[in-house]
Amino acid sequence: MKNHSKIKSGIICGASFIIISFLVFRTDLPKIPTIFLYNLIIIMSLQDLGYYRGLFFLGASIFLTILISLAVNFHYVWGVVMFFVTFLIVDGRIKKHDYTKHLIETRIKELSESTDLLTDEHLRHKKEAVFLEKKEKRFDLLKDASACLSSTLSLDDVSRIILDNALSIVGKSESAFLFLVDTEKQELDLAVSRTSEAKIRKRDLLDEWVFKHRQSLLIEDIRKDSRFGEERNGVFRSVISSPLIEEKKLIGMVRLEHANPHNYTPEDLRLLDILCDLGAASLGNARLYQQTLTTDS
Repeated sequence: MKNHSKIKSGIICGASFIIISFLVFRTDLPKIPTIFLYNLIIIMSLQDLGYYRGLFFLGASIFLTILISLAVNFHYVWGVVMFFVTFLIVDGRIKKHDYTKHLIETRIKELSESTDLLTDEHLRHKKEAVFLEKKEKRFDLLKDASACLSSTLSLDDVSRIILDNALSIVGKSESAFLFLVDTEKQELDLAVSRTSEAKIRKRDLLDEWVFKHRQSLLIEDIRKDSRFGEERNGVFRSVISSPLIEEKKLIGMVRLEHANPHNYTPEDLRLLDILCDLGAASLGNARLYQQTLTTDS
């Protein structure tokens, strides 16, 4: 589009030169007013066609003026001075225009950079809003889980509710297990599981670690964790596990796992810990209720 405009301007300027040259050499019109018309063409040429093409028309105008001076009267050569004055004026305007254009381009660039920063900040706030919304939703699920745990005294139902809510609140898990401690044998027994594996997994080194240390466990990549070398070839890569502690006694644990590394975050483990704290109290109540029923029998 820009080149098309320059071609159009070039045709107009060229046609103007031909017409004015005809008026100068083929008519009896006064020569000085006609020379002023050449100056107008110089202005058009310098502004519409660009600096170097404008110089061409300036040179052509000077040449024609000299021809007029030689053919008619030598005093017309003063028209050359007039052309140079016109050129200097137009050249100054062009430089001023270029400077203004540079300022505008610089300002546009600054505005573009500011826009990019605002866009990045908007995206960051948007991500934070999504994170907070997700966090709020998780805590709402925790509240619902607490209500469900308070509504039953069945040990099996409490265990199922704990594991199902662990899957729904934390999410992004392929397998989930809830172990309860056999108080007589002092070992972990699998109570509930949610897994796609054909074979139910038994407790392993990770479960024994939680049982021994009574602490939560977050493993981003089992293959890079030197503590559990024997488990590095398992089907899972990332694990979170949280103990169920009631009155300072370990009564069980919940474990979630996924085949991909770096699947869980500290926030996921924190939510699992909260759920396990709620679940441990409900499991204690359910066991106490079960013992009461056994005693009454």
